[in-house]
Amino acid sequence: VVGGGVQGLWVARSAVLAGLTVGLVEARVCGAGASGGLLGALMPHVATGWSEKKQFQFEALIELEELAKTLEDETGLDTGYARCGRIMPIRAKGFLDQFESRRSATWYHWQTPTKRFELELLEGHAYDGWLDPACAGLGVFRDPLAARIDPKGYMAALKTSIAGRCDIHEGWRFERYDPAEGRAYSAGGRDTLVAKRIVLAAGYETFALTRPLTGLDLGGGVKGQSVLLACRMPADRPIIFDDGMYIVAHSAERCAVGSTTERDWSDADSVDDLINDKVAQARRLCPPLRDAEIVASWAGVRPQSAARDPIAGRLQPDGAVYIAGGGFKITLGIAHRVAQCLVDAIVDGQPVSGLPVTFLPETHLEVARSRLQSAIGEAGSVPHL
Repeated sequence: VVGGGVQGLWVARSAVLAGLTVGLVEARVCGAGASGGLLGALMPHVATGWSEKKQFQFEALIELEELAKTLEDETGLDTGYARCGRIMPIRAKGFLDQFESRRSATWYHWQTPTKRFELELLEGHAYDGWLDPACAGLGVFRDPLAARIDPKGYMAALKTSIAGRCDIHEGWRFERYDPAEGRAYSAGGRDTLVAKRIVLAAGYETFALTRPLTGLDLGGGVKGQSVLLACRMPADRPIIFDDGMYIVAHSAERCAVGSTTERDWSDADSVDDLINDKVAQARRLCPPLRDAEIVASWAGVRPQSAARDPIAGRLQPDGAVYIAGGGFKITLGIAHRVAQCLVDAIVDGQPVSGLPVTFLPETHLEVARSRLQSAIGEAGSVPHL
């Protein structure tokens, strides 16, 4: 398994539980990339326009509650999971007018055999003390399905759960895989590992690893920044979502704010003034944050496939290389389910099943080929890859 983020750790855990001999390599340390941020918001897709992808995500979000508890019981570590819900202030009539269609869609789709999650419309002062009523002049949408998890605690629990059952090699930068030899090579060829199968789950860096295998650009990375603030907060603290900004209270004294969406960036790890606008927005919305001190900051790059959806499955028919990644902003909530589908296919020696068709590599390869052909047609020659 290449990559020690949430996706790679879940692939390793699922494979270990399936009885496979597993090695995991990580260029830095586990959880060092996008998975180890500060926010940890587990947000469902909007329930209108229901699709196979939305159903997959819904089921994954439902499963994660019990899986987080299992990890905590096994390791004694706190993942910080809580189904805290999400509130969205309403200031525009157009947004308010969407309530009935959204409520009906959640009533129909957000249900399990024992529970239903339904969007609610509340008065603007419903969360006075947490959300400033002046910022919710037309009320508040409340989504009871949303949850939070502490990314760093979650990564620590996942890693601990496989320690001793999986060979974890941190500081081991993967460079290439030779299927004829059945060996994975580190950067510079200084070290090798035997590998009958390989899963590329190295976040946004996965796309650079697949280019030599496909000749196509399947995706890239989008940078984000977030911060952690310290203050006293009320007991009822749902996630606040407003115009692309999240406020996620992980405890009564620590609250994360973010994140930026930067498609043009040069330094993956730098924190700069771009996060300040998000913090100022959060302080306007949330009274406890008005004078709160920033105690930590984070910057990282999240993977995003060129076809927008996550990409997961066998990269080439009958090949030994699998891919798992590209789930921009949603991987944290679906990684366990993606991993199980991949590992089931590896164990059974069958094509991957159980994933939305838009996740499968063949779908992404088709989109990439189409874009390349369009670029050739426009430029009159093959563009540089």
